[in-house]
Amino acid sequence: MALDPYMSCPCGSGKKFKWCCASYYPEVERALALEQQAQHEAALAAMKDLTTKHADKAAVWGYYAQFLYNSGQAEPAEEA
Repeated sequence: MALDPYMSCPCGSGKKFKWCCASYYPEVERALALEQQAQHEAALAAMKDLTTKHADKAAVWGYYAQFLYNSGQAEPAEEA
């Protein structure tokens, strides 16, 4: 889904999307799409890869935690 670059970022930071998550958000969407297609292992691998590439971005860890929580892994989500 194409997001307006000047809308508030979906991560909740309060920043505009263009200056927050725009650079890696397509990777987040790809992982979520894989999860919806019941490709759980591929989705988890995509999210782990994202956290490796963008380990310094707090929003990435938030997306990862949300992904884990939504897939029924509440304890690892708390750690993330």
